[in-house]
Amino acid sequence: MNKIKKKLEDLELQGKFLEAAELLKTELKKNPKDLVIQTEIGNMLAQAGDYEEALGFFRRVHYVFKDNQDLKNTITFCLNELGNRYHQNRQFEQATLYFEELISIDNSNWHYVYNYANTLQDANKINKAISNYLAASRMGGGNDPALFNNLGNAYQKINLLEESQAAFKKSNSLQFNNNTFLQLVHLNQRLSFWDDYEEHLKKLRTILKRGDFNFSPFPILSLPTISNQDYLNIADYWNAMHPKTLIDAKDLEYKNEKIHVGYMSSDFRNHPLYHLIFECLKHHNRDKFKIILLYNGLPEETPEHNNFKEIADHFINTYQMSDIELVRSIHSHKLDILVDLSGFTKNSRSQILKYRPTKIQVNWLGYPGTLGFYEKKPMCDYIFADKLIIPEENKQYFAEEVIYLEPTYQPNNHKRAKTQTNKENYLIPENKFVWGCFNQNLKITKTMFDVWLRILKACPDSILWLLQSNDLAKNNIKEYALKQNIDSDRILFADYRPNDEHNERISFVDVFLDCYPYNAHTSAADAIFQNIPIITLIGESFQSRVAASILKAVEVDEELVANNYDEYLQKSINIYENREVIKNLKNKIEKNKSKLFDTKKYTRYIENIYGQLIKNRHCN
Repeated sequence: MNKIKKKLEDLELQGKFLEAAELLKTELKKNPKDLVIQTEIGNMLAQAGDYEEALGFFRRVHYVFKDNQDLKNTITFCLNELGNRYHQNRQFEQATLYFEELISIDNSNWHYVYNYANTLQDANKINKAISNYLAASRMGGGNDPALFNNLGNAYQKINLLEESQAAFKKSNSLQFNNNTFLQLVHLNQRLSFWDDYEEHLKKLRTILKRGDFNFSPFPILSLPTISNQDYLNIADYWNAMHPKTLIDAKDLEYKNEKIHVGYMSSDFRNHPLYHLIFECLKHHNRDKFKIILLYNGLPEETPEHNNFKEIADHFINTYQMSDIELVRSIHSHKLDILVDLSGFTKNSRSQILKYRPTKIQVNWLGYPGTLGFYEKKPMCDYIFADKLIIPEENKQYFAEEVIYLEPTYQPNNHKRAKTQTNKENYLIPENKFVWGCFNQNLKITKTMFDVWLRILKACPDSILWLLQSNDLAKNNIKEYALKQNIDSDRILFADYRPNDEHNERISFVDVFLDCYPYNAHTSAADAIFQNIPIITLIGESFQSRVAASILKAVEVDEELVANNYDEYLQKSINIYENREVIKNLKNKIEKNKSKLFDTKKYTRYIENIYGQLIKNRHCN
């Protein structure tokens, strides 16, 4: 026995815990009821990271010594490690089971309850997650900034926006974190809450200048005065914060009979993406292309989600796949090209691109900007754009090689269901000029709204019709307008309606007022489809040039694209005062818009590009 003890000590000192466990298992066979040996086997397995097998041994011993606190502590440690491991690997149901067992043994440790809440949030059990965050805060986590940050995210997902705002503020009051700060600024945009607008922008510019930021690239897109270099830097920093956990994926050499194209998105559902790309995907030539849709989201009983599922050769839900499982799934379908349609947006799996799971990787449509570099290599090989959105002088700010599409980078569905409706349904006065903007509130900056109020003051017989994203934003906008001496009755709100009704009510707008710096994308196409002129302000960044790109395609950019806020104001007033101009613009749009909505032709164009990319790769 002394020899075995000495060998065990040597193995443990060398970190050979699995070998030590095997040696102890040999001894256990001689005396299967020896609880000391079973405990030691569990200890060795736990030190080796095999918490599941270790638990089996600890549970057997605990069955005999139910009141042994050390055993309870060991079991809860293993359960916590397993819960976190399964959570990290996106196996949320299994992680939830481990945390529930853990809390049934020890319901006094707030860290355990907090970890459980994080898993519930990612499993989309938001109300239950919030309940556990609050419980964890009462149990001892009341001074933890990360807890309140995650609580703020959970509240936001179920549109408890005031509660979300309070949680983010609490988190930053405990310890300033620029990621939480940016989430608060972004939420304030959604709420049209502009009390701290200038102060927040100033602080944000200071953070960017220091270069010590750790925030996601998406929330900053709607804020002004951010440079293209900033966007690239933010993407690079964000990618570096999420290092690879796998070895590089092998560059598999295979030649498919058809070109296998994978489209990856968290928005193959009832989402604006549907109204851009569905018909393009539907019209792929299936004699030459095999289409795989990788969906990182929850199942949804909507016609849009079901339509995406129906047109795919393979529709794969990746929501609970770990990175390694997702890479293996991509390999199993022998993709020639992977097109990322999400970028840095919600539920994105774009970080998978750093493993190079396919031969050719393309950034298109879902995120209006570069995906940046990881370890000095582009996350994507190419980005689809057009010559207005990324002019030659701006290519230096994109990690990807730019491929120019025509007439714009944005595909648009031609089929748009409409239903009969009338102005009276929306309380729009018959004799008023209607300025409209159906962008989400998060795109409306205080600076842009100030310009709109100046337009209303200069154009007395006009009203402003906005999309009502939430009640708080509606109230904040009306109160702000009143403080600027604008009758709040001149600002109307359109609630969310089915798409067929929404497509029809757009025709009641005389002129669409675009946002800056985050332009209308799908909404711009909706307006053009109804021949509605759009006044937009063009900037340097990708997202601030999208509407101008669409207007250029229908040849009305000279009349409608402004280079600064004053020009935007003046163009609006000129149109209001010269109504014949609107008629001429509508006729011009009607004449030229077909090129934006010829989906079959656009799809053939994209397919030719895919073919050329593969041909070029084989030649290199």
